[in-house]
Amino acid sequence: MRPVWSRHRLGRPPRPDVESAVSDVEGQLMALRHETKLLRETVALQGEELTRLTTLAGDLLRAHADVQSSVRDMALALAGALTSATSGDENIAAMGRALEYRVAVQRLRERLRNVVPATAAVAVVTRGDDQLLELEGRRAWHFPQTEDGEWAGHHPATSQAAVVQLETLRAHGASYLVIPAASRWWLDHYAEFTRHLESRYCRVVDADEGVVFALALGPAPAAGDPLGLVAIVDECSARTGRRPSVLDWTPSLGLASVLPAEAVFSPPDAGDALPYLDGSVDVVVVRPTASVAAQTEAARVAATAVVTVADVAAEQCTVRWSVGPRPAALPAASIVVAGPLENDGRAATLAALAETSPPLPVIDSADPAGLDVLQGSVDDVLVFLEAGLVPLGDWLAPMLEPFDDQDIAAVGGRLLNFDGSLAAAGGVLFADGSVVGLGEGDVNPDATPYAFLRDADAVGASFVAVRRAALAGVGGVDPAFTSALAAGADLCLRLRAAGWRVLYQPKSVAASSGRRPSPWRGSEGSDAERVLARWHAVLTCCPDRPATFDVQTWMALANRQPAGAAR
Repeated sequence: MRPVWSRHRLGRPPRPDVESAVSDVEGQLMALRHETKLLRETVALQGEELTRLTTLAGDLLRAHADVQSSVRDMALALAGALTSATSGDENIAAMGRALEYRVAVQRLRERLRNVVPATAAVAVVTRGDDQLLELEGRRAWHFPQTEDGEWAGHHPATSQAAVVQLETLRAHGASYLVIPAASRWWLDHYAEFTRHLESRYCRVVDADEGVVFALALGPAPAAGDPLGLVAIVDECSARTGRRPSVLDWTPSLGLASVLPAEAVFSPPDAGDALPYLDGSVDVVVVRPTASVAAQTEAARVAATAVVTVADVAAEQCTVRWSVGPRPAALPAASIVVAGPLENDGRAATLAALAETSPPLPVIDSADPAGLDVLQGSVDDVLVFLEAGLVPLGDWLAPMLEPFDDQDIAAVGGRLLNFDGSLAAAGGVLFADGSVVGLGEGDVNPDATPYAFLRDADAVGASFVAVRRAALAGVGGVDPAFTSALAAGADLCLRLRAAGWRVLYQPKSVAASSGRRPSPWRGSEGSDAERVLARWHAVLTCCPDRPATFDVQTWMALANRQPAGAAR
């Protein structure tokens, strides 16, 4: 009889604990497989339900659109019937026009829904109608408006006034301009304003409901070109007559793949310096986080444009045209944004400076006189810009170019009010010590008396470039004055007494943002007394202050020799 060998006899006793654990695991696996099957079936059912709901939602949206369209058609038909009623009842006709207008407003809202992001700020030509500001939660502002944001009560006096309002609101964050159908006549009436819009911004809507401009600098992006880079390169080619070279100073974005047909290259080394000659590359592309030194290098190397790209995915791209090598005549300079740090207009000033060419270092100063930066600066020229002022267009180079003449100590620009009227084209001193902004209040800031470069009695301390050595030599701006114009007049008199000249430059323009609680606003009387006491002998040759001012008076005052100038 054969022996029966068991595991126990072979030295391997049974292990019930292991077998039990294996059995438990196998049971759990079977349970998991069952649960997985159930989950798959559930997901499939939910997917079918989601598809059904999506289809239903689409059907509902289409039905809603159809209903809205039908309601609009009926409303328009009713409006037409009421307007053309033969009864002669003007009240019925007025009801028809009002109904027609409400339909037009609703159609405009629907058009903007698909064009303007929900988070955007929008300037709207409202003619005072608050209905046009109800844009489904979007921030919407009257255009034009008063300093407190209400409708101005009238249309802009000139194209220049419209441009000033637009650029100040843009500096405050407006990213779209809406011109409803009822105000389309603006585009013909304000021809210079329209040229300003067309040359700088994108017309993204032109329909029966109205016209919409996107207020980001640069041409309109095309399909398949979300950044608008292809359009920029094509525009560059049109300007130069050849395909441009593109320097990609944003290696992480891989612009060579975005512009496969162009000559795109990157610098050999990292850092803020480029190993290329001035104006030797057509287009330089940078990131907005680039340092001031890198932005200056980009402006130096670019012959035609500097493009700032935030992120391909974010579809953010701006272009600054006609940026070439920095002219040799321009001195080294810094921009001093002066005034209380809590000034609400400071953000608008800094936003405008971000587009200034050539880019310069910006220094924040809480002192309106800027005395705190005078000793620490090493640049040849300090450009003082009061927080809350918005510089317009190509303002910086014209302000710096005159310093090529070594007799020039200061250059002041043209100041506009928030509504586009003239605040000061330089200042005029009178025998009683008072100082008045030349052309103050004129609704035509481009009139002849304000449009030429000249030696000036005074320029305001709120918008002026001053040679640092000259400023230090006369002890800086006197903070005892309460108005920028009087402080500037006193500074100009001290500079001329030291043998320097002071110019007014009409090409350098800045406008009030409407939100600048100026530290300079004070008593004209006390300032006049201080000027008279300090400069009595010089003021004897100044004219008496006229009772009224007109264009002829301003012209005569503009042509006179500045007080304290060498005879």
